[in-house]
Amino acid sequence: MFKKGQTASGAATLVALVAGMLILYILFLPADVRQDLLGETGSISTSGGSSGSTDYGDVVIYNETIMEESPGRIDYLKFSEYEHQLSAVNLYTVTEAETLFSEESLYIKNGIFDKLFRNLTFTIDDLENTENILLSFNLERAKGRLSIYLNGEKIFDNEVTGIMDPLDLSDRNLEYENLLTFEVSDVGFAFWTTNEYQLTGIKITGDVTDISEQSSKNTFTVTDTEKFNIESVKMKFFPDCTPRGVGALKIYVNNENIYSSIPDCGQINIVEFSPSVISAGDNSVIFKTDEGTYLIYQIMVETELKEQTYPVYYFDLTETLFYFSEEYKHEQFLIERECGDVDDYCPVGCDEDLDIDCCFEGSNNYWCDIEPDDEDDRCASVTEADTSKCDRCVSGYEDDNGYAPEECEDRCGDDHDDYCPSGCSEYYDRDCCFEKDEDNFWCNDVPIYGLENVCETSLNENECDDCPSTYYSNGRSYSSECPSTGSDSYDEVMKVKPGYEVVLYLYFADDTEHKAAHVYINGHKSYVDTYSDDYMRTITDYVEEGSNSIKIEPDLTTLDIRKLVVEIEEY
Repeated sequence: MFKKGQTASGAATLVALVAGMLILYILFLPADVRQDLLGETGSISTSGGSSGSTDYGDVVIYNETIMEESPGRIDYLKFSEYEHQLSAVNLYTVTEAETLFSEESLYIKNGIFDKLFRNLTFTIDDLENTENILLSFNLERAKGRLSIYLNGEKIFDNEVTGIMDPLDLSDRNLEYENLLTFEVSDVGFAFWTTNEYQLTGIKITGDVTDISEQSSKNTFTVTDTEKFNIESVKMKFFPDCTPRGVGALKIYVNNENIYSSIPDCGQINIVEFSPSVISAGDNSVIFKTDEGTYLIYQIMVETELKEQTYPVYYFDLTETLFYFSEEYKHEQFLIERECGDVDDYCPVGCDEDLDIDCCFEGSNNYWCDIEPDDEDDRCASVTEADTSKCDRCVSGYEDDNGYAPEECEDRCGDDHDDYCPSGCSEYYDRDCCFEKDEDNFWCNDVPIYGLENVCETSLNENECDDCPSTYYSNGRSYSSECPSTGSDSYDEVMKVKPGYEVVLYLYFADDTEHKAAHVYINGHKSYVDTYSDDYMRTITDYVEEGSNSIKIEPDLTTLDIRKLVVEIEEY
């Protein structure tokens, strides 16, 4: 029989054996699988390396989002103010006498055995602007007392023997539709007689004022961008009028009364009103008066816009992403900048087909390192509608970050597709250069001594400064081949470690409108020009250790950006 102590000792040995086997299993796993299993987070770590050295050490990183923002709408303001001119306005009234109702004859009677009264109906179409309303008629026969009622109200009750003056109905209870009743008194004790009236030429007349020209309507259009950025708004107009002969001038903008007064005749009048009255799109302006004549011209609505400020976004990059590099100061840059130099400078008057820096000053341009058969094709805008341009550049078109246009991707000269096409020269494609030997050195630009120096198997001290943008290798350090020769000839700078790129992505709200903008990365200007709903740009050469900034300024068009993302990516 085993003792309890022996049982416990055997169990501990078994646990230790299993733990040891697990540790050995994990140690022999591939690095990426081991990291996933242990839950290690992506990061950049370095070992070795020092100031002035390009010993990158052991670098481990995963694709990582450094910043993500939602900028939203960024307006493009071409002007600080807008002027909307309106056509001239003429306001006046015309008053004319009109016959509102007529009847040729009317007969009424009242006897002991026979009675006849009459009703007449008439309308007044514009009661508010109708004055001096009169009822008139002629007498053919008259006996007894004549009674006349207007809408049930007695307005006349008397015997008529001669010519009767017109009855004024203006102060009576008039309506749009009115009823006149004509009656004659009874005969009393003279039952054998009949009271009667025969009226002819019955008319109702009035002075009607035509106010159709008392008001005038104009319109002007305001864009969304202008509306959302209005700081103040005012209207200017010049009224030609006689101060004592006119009534108040009323001005309405989108049915809001902004002015009601007798203006200063014969000079410019200025009316300021709230920007909230203005709408995006069409705006109506109505001029109106109740009396007199106005001729109004030089009418203008002026809007003053807010001072535009553009958004700036900040992100931080850790020191471990960078290494120290000794950058050679080329003598040609220290002495004089010439057309054709690769120096981030476009001399005045230099043609874009002669200087790569002048080419990239234009929007959506691509550069061919090897001059094509037609010199005008060296700096080109490559579009989907003209993919034939891809074949004109044997070394492949690329932008200022070394990326090929979408239409020319996966061809010889595309340095970012991890693919070396069959038959492509190592001098045309970076992937072909490193496929031949990962210890080779590559220059993004054509070196000063020609194409044969783009891909080098090694570098000697005299070749170190041949590449304007500095050689780099996947397998070796630049500083080991090109040690510093003195502080007067080299600058020590921090660069992003090889194998990693910092990439800016913009995602727009639509995919059909033209989007154009200047984007500043730490003050370095680049240009966005696209109809797509997204945009990508490598900003590796512009970033710094620590704080970095991105500023977006729309150009020619308002932007609506759903998302702005900065990522660190491996290539």
